[in-house]
Amino acid sequence: MAPRLCSISAAARRLLGGPGSGPRDVVAVAAARFYSKDNEGSWFRSLFVHKVDPRKDAHSTLLSKKETSNLYKIQFHNVKPECLDAYNSLTEAVLPKLHLDEDYPCSLVGNWNTWYGEQDQAVHLWRFSGGYPALMDCMNKLKNNKEYLEFRKERSQMLLSRRNQLLLEFSFWNEPQPRAGPNIYELRTYKLKPGTMIEWGNNWARAIKYRQENQEAVGGFFSQIGELYVVHHLWAYKDLQSREETRNAAWRKRGWDENVYYTESSKKRKPKVIRSDGAPAEGKRTRSDTEQEGKYYSEEAEVDLRDPGRDYELYKYTCQELQRLMAEIQDLKSRGGKDAAVEIEDRRIQSCVHFMTLKKLNRLAHIRLKKGRDQTHEAKQKVDAYHLQLQNLLYEVMHLQKEITKCLEFKSKHEEIDLVSLEEFYKEAPPDISKAEVTMGDPHQQTLARLDWELEQRKRLAEKYRECLSNKEKILKEIEVKKEYLSSLQPRLNSIMQASLPVQEYLFMPFDQAHKQYETARHLPPPLYVLFVQATAYGQACDKMLSVAIEGSVDEAKALFKPPEDSQDDESDSDAEEEQTTKRRRPTLGVQLDDKRKEMLKRHPLSVLLDLKCKDDSVLHLTFYYLMNLNIMTVKARVTTATELITPISAGDLLSPDSVLSCLYPGDHGKKTPNPANQYQFDKVGILTLRDYVLDLGHPYLWVQKLGGLHFPKEQPQHTVITDHSLSASHMETTMKLLKTRVQSRLALHKQFASLEHGIVPVTSDCHYLFPAKVVSRLVKWVTIAHEDYTELHFTKDIVEAGLAGDTNLYYMALVERGTAKLQAAVVLNPGYSSIPPIFQLCLNWKGEKTNNNDDNIRAMESEVNVCYKELCGPRPGHQLLTNQLQRLCVLLDVYLETESHDDSVEGPKEFPQEKMCLRLFRGPSRIKPFKYNHPQGFFSHR
Repeated sequence: MAPRLCSISAAARRLLGGPGSGPRDVVAVAAARFYSKDNEGSWFRSLFVHKVDPRKDAHSTLLSKKETSNLYKIQFHNVKPECLDAYNSLTEAVLPKLHLDEDYPCSLVGNWNTWYGEQDQAVHLWRFSGGYPALMDCMNKLKNNKEYLEFRKERSQMLLSRRNQLLLEFSFWNEPQPRAGPNIYELRTYKLKPGTMIEWGNNWARAIKYRQENQEAVGGFFSQIGELYVVHHLWAYKDLQSREETRNAAWRKRGWDENVYYTESSKKRKPKVIRSDGAPAEGKRTRSDTEQEGKYYSEEAEVDLRDPGRDYELYKYTCQELQRLMAEIQDLKSRGGKDAAVEIEDRRIQSCVHFMTLKKLNRLAHIRLKKGRDQTHEAKQKVDAYHLQLQNLLYEVMHLQKEITKCLEFKSKHEEIDLVSLEEFYKEAPPDISKAEVTMGDPHQQTLARLDWELEQRKRLAEKYRECLSNKEKILKEIEVKKEYLSSLQPRLNSIMQASLPVQEYLFMPFDQAHKQYETARHLPPPLYVLFVQATAYGQACDKMLSVAIEGSVDEAKALFKPPEDSQDDESDSDAEEEQTTKRRRPTLGVQLDDKRKEMLKRHPLSVLLDLKCKDDSVLHLTFYYLMNLNIMTVKARVTTATELITPISAGDLLSPDSVLSCLYPGDHGKKTPNPANQYQFDKVGILTLRDYVLDLGHPYLWVQKLGGLHFPKEQPQHTVITDHSLSASHMETTMKLLKTRVQSRLALHKQFASLEHGIVPVTSDCHYLFPAKVVSRLVKWVTIAHEDYTELHFTKDIVEAGLAGDTNLYYMALVERGTAKLQAAVVLNPGYSSIPPIFQLCLNWKGEKTNNNDDNIRAMESEVNVCYKELCGPRPGHQLLTNQLQRLCVLLDVYLETESHDDSVEGPKEFPQEKMCLRLFRGPSRIKPFKYNHPQGFFSHR
């Protein structure tokens, strides 16, 4: 065995060694075995001679892989020592190009330089996918490759000698695959006896499993062209120590030594010649030699003639005789005597003869054992050959089964064609194609006829298609001509529109501005677009004072519909530099949630502005927004007047943007999102409710969603909410009227509160008839109170328990005095005033505290104000209701005090003399006083 150390090239490093560079990761050990001496072991092992039956199949057919059809070529180049580095550089520059070029059906498995073995030697292993045709194709192409021819010419100046072989893979061996390095590689070469290749393959098919645990087996090959009966095994190890441990571990496995033993007999050995003195040279045999050979005694020939049973009986008899003779010799020695020595010598001679018999029987037994093992091994060799044939046949069967399955699963192209039905076929197809008399009984002819008819139809359709294409080209030409005419018409229209601007301004017909608005409206989201269209239509048809406009950045709106540009490549260099110079601090969880909340509450860059003008020149400015991620609309409101208003203290919340539109429809306070899906979105980013964000985003009233055509059913939630123009149109007129009414009522309350804070109850001339001419009680105080303060009043519990004191209402406290009597009135003002009347709760401080719980007349006074409010509404739209209720309350206090009975024990005049005319002072067990004023008679009566 001649070991070789090799350094591997860059190409082989990529294919077998994995990444890395340097001498440590590219070491390979190659060894070639040449056997010339007989194995001098036990004489049994030397007697085994394998006989192989002649075969009719080639070794390559039985041993190689049929499914890959790969052919390998191994090259051994002996390089001049001074040219080794230049040779490696040259091969690394040229050979990988052939490996990577797809035009050449070859791939470079590996390049090595020998370390141990033949020094200054390079080894190359090529793979040709496709067998000999691929090899010839590659050789023909290389003859025309100028770069490769120059490479060969330059390489020839560096070489001392070279040789190569064409190899095939063993079917049971791994195919060479890339593996992670660093590794060293050992190439072991065996030269076999002719005719023992199959025996070698059978033994190594079993032995390879002992060398697979560490994945050291790279490839196994046998020569096909070149020096024949040569086998190459390629192994990979991490280092020499790993090689030693791996090989020792294999010898410790049961069965490995037996396989090695059986492969030893297949190796080629030099003939061993034994000569005696004066013996003629081999090959010069004389007649006397031939005659002398026949006189030799051969125990091997005698074994075939002897009966083993008789030899066994002879063996037992000889042993018994030896025992007897030994006993007699011992007995003679014990007795002694003059004649004992002669008898002992006689028996000793007899014992020696028996010992010679035993030695002969022993030799015969060993010869029989050798022949038995030879016969067993020959039978085993036949079984292995049959087993190999069986495996090949099973592979062929599996291959044929796959081909049969493919054939059974084969689908013709005509099965994909949707043919017309049989009834339609026989009805429409001409007789020369349908051939009913032939096709009705023959499915095959019927299918062919249907395919002919399909072809005929398709030809007709193709002709019609060509006609349509020609017509289409004519129409396209006409369209191009008209487009050119229209494109030339556009500048003229623009000049006409520009010239007509003064006329538009004079006639109040801003067509150009409207056109720009409609161009901008194309970029609105669907809900805002529906609102814009419907509000514009309503303004043109019903309310000329309604103006609609669009605000915001059109460029940002356009950017929302453009795909994001991939700027990652442009900024990759700068990002890499920033990462090297600075360390970015990872945002905390709170910052991430804030960013997610801002993204979720993001508004569309465009908004719709509605200006609703009232009769008193006051304007309600409404700005509608669309929250893209929540799919809802919000609104912000602002009221302006023609003249600057002096805001009373109690009127602070009347025109505030947060409450001016609250409860425009009952229960619609705009603090909660109308989309049920938003709650799940809020949970992901930690938003508890939308109430905390309405001041910045606007209020998501339900009527706002309907104006935008959005509807969120609660019983059956929809995955995608679609805008509906009809929904917006059905609510537009009603909502606009309610908005005007709300603004007018709030402005009326604003003016009234300014008078009430100065103690003046403003009563219009249209409502003077509702009250007597003289009212003594006066309003001395009018202030606003908080909802919490209202609920803590002891005389308002009935209203709170009845659920009439919601947090969306406005709360006020009025104080009416007359003399020592003080009447407190807690007022609940609903946002829907004046369609929903205010609610009064009374508490009289005069001769004690009197409320509706301890005084029936106080309850009657509350009924006069709260229940009989329709008498106090005055002319439409009823904005004087609150002031009329307060004036009525003053009148009722006068009646209550004047009709109270005088205490005779108290001297002096009556504190509250009766000035009102009453038919009866009291009625009923509860002694209810006459609180109803009768106009025009001017007296008070009971209801």
